[in-house]
Amino acid sequence: MNCRQAREMLAAYRDLKNEQTDTTELEIHLATCADCRQQLDQYNLLGRRIRALPRIDAASGTHTRLMQALAKEHALYLQRNTASTQARSVPEFLVPYLQQQATPHTDALTAFSTAKTGPLPVITLNNKRRHRPRPFTQFGIIGLAAVFLMLLMTGGLTTMLILAGGKPVSIQPASINIQQSQVTPNLYNTDTPFTHIVSGVADSDAVYYTAYDNQANWMLEKLDTRQQGQQQQSVPLLSTTSTNPLVVLGSANNWVIWLQLGTPKTITPTKSQDHTAVTHLIRTWSLRDLYLGTDNQYKPGVSQTLLSDSFNDMTAPVWTHTPIQGIWFLKNTLLITYIDAKGISHLDQYNLQTNTNTTLATSTTDGHVFTSPTANADGTNIYWDEEWQTSDNVLHGNIWTQQIRNASPSYGRWQPHPEANTFLLRNDETSFHPQVINNMLFLLSTSTSASSAATIRNIEPALLSPTPTSDALTTPTPAPTDAPLPMSITPRVDPQIYGPQADTALQGQILAFKLGNNSSVPLPPALSDKVATLQGGSRFLLYQNSNGNVGLYDTLLGQALTIVNTVKNATFLAVNNETAVWIADPQENTTTTITNLPENDVQINMFTLTIKMISKTITKMP
Repeated sequence: MNCRQAREMLAAYRDLKNEQTDTTELEIHLATCADCRQQLDQYNLLGRRIRALPRIDAASGTHTRLMQALAKEHALYLQRNTASTQARSVPEFLVPYLQQQATPHTDALTAFSTAKTGPLPVITLNNKRRHRPRPFTQFGIIGLAAVFLMLLMTGGLTTMLILAGGKPVSIQPASINIQQSQVTPNLYNTDTPFTHIVSGVADSDAVYYTAYDNQANWMLEKLDTRQQGQQQQSVPLLSTTSTNPLVVLGSANNWVIWLQLGTPKTITPTKSQDHTAVTHLIRTWSLRDLYLGTDNQYKPGVSQTLLSDSFNDMTAPVWTHTPIQGIWFLKNTLLITYIDAKGISHLDQYNLQTNTNTTLATSTTDGHVFTSPTANADGTNIYWDEEWQTSDNVLHGNIWTQQIRNASPSYGRWQPHPEANTFLLRNDETSFHPQVINNMLFLLSTSTSASSAATIRNIEPALLSPTPTSDALTTPTPAPTDAPLPMSITPRVDPQIYGPQADTALQGQILAFKLGNNSSVPLPPALSDKVATLQGGSRFLLYQNSNGNVGLYDTLLGQALTIVNTVKNATFLAVNNETAVWIADPQENTTTTITNLPENDVQINMFTLTIKMISKTITKMP
């Protein structure tokens, strides 16, 4: 089944299911086609919105005006069809209003025909007029509309197709292609003086990484993976080196985003009232971008500052180590969660095209930090995590969301317009790392309660609320964060340079929900074990088990893969788009076949998720 055939059936999918029609082939196509699944979701969302529309009461006098208008039209109809037998029938509900049409200025014959006695025969002249097709009578039109509505309510679209002379939809045996996921690993050998790689991201054409040389000079570099030959050359992307760490955070649409840290300063204030001096560190930072495309409106090759502030370990929560808690690309905008100099956490949306910044949310509770921003492709569903640590060293997490929907109609002068609603989606205090992939929301739940792990709040328009309802609350079972980070878990950045966050060590169960109706999505048994460090790409979710194995779930095909033999001895592991990149010690990396490496040689590992096509015949069971 192709997309055109599937789209023809999607509108009738609900009726076909109710009639117990075999929809196996359509469901197989939906499992492999994200576009058609999105179209089905739009149909379902439209139906829910129509059913949720508020009742609109007619204004006073509307019924009277409507009856008067119908009576006027019927009077004109009687004048045009005075000789018709069918025209003599006057609906009972129109009789009082037809009498109102008999004014002194009305034609006598017409007035007489609208009396309670009903219309009488009238002698008409035999005027020769050009023959015109006889139109439907009013009762014929009303009857046809009634039949249409009755068929629509009882038989749905399938009955309509039969009425129009079509044939019922049937699914025939067909030969289709079953798709399977596979990981394609690559090893790149590059020559660069900056041999100590700390962070990196990759796309289909290049790897962007930050590294420092033996004199502690830092650089942001690009390795073009399309180069031919055994040895590739890395290209510096900055005009000068930095004496402080650089951490690349993401890349998309020809943009590269990285964090640039300043020199830390030790602050020793005057003695406080208890005669003790509190020494703390303040470090300046800036979030920067670089456009590598050819569009001149974005200043190609010019580094720009998006945000800048200082990170004060006196005001920031003690369990945080970085000002930037996460970023997420959204077309030409960037979602950013960060901590300012006062220790207050924010969620901002930065427009890379206009260089404008908008704050979407600000934490109002001391010690609470926003992390892990994520969103769907058009930005109508934005999610982020709110984390905080209590005195017993337990880390808590709730999922927030901003939903942009069309505003509900209201009385008075009303124009259709979008409306943003911000509210808690999961408030069980055990939810972390939200990731939106292929119109599904994934998160890590550390809860041991089955009821808490299975659901999230309903977001039907009638239930939207900025605060959670009491029945949405569950008994949380948060995870302690005083345990050291397991050595088998690989962070996104080299932990010797850039310390991992406390939530990196959290292990829990992966949960998945469908955007739009928030229905729970069943996952393969391979994803039922406890995992950690969720990372989302454009179509897959990457996770790590407590024993160090790396797993991957392809959201497009619904397949789980184990890639333990692909990722080995990694210092860091970062996901971006459909790729993952990591650095391993060349002496321990068993996948390399290169010997006698130069002094400035660096090996970069990367894999890309691809699709393998398998031909298979699907036969409908009798």
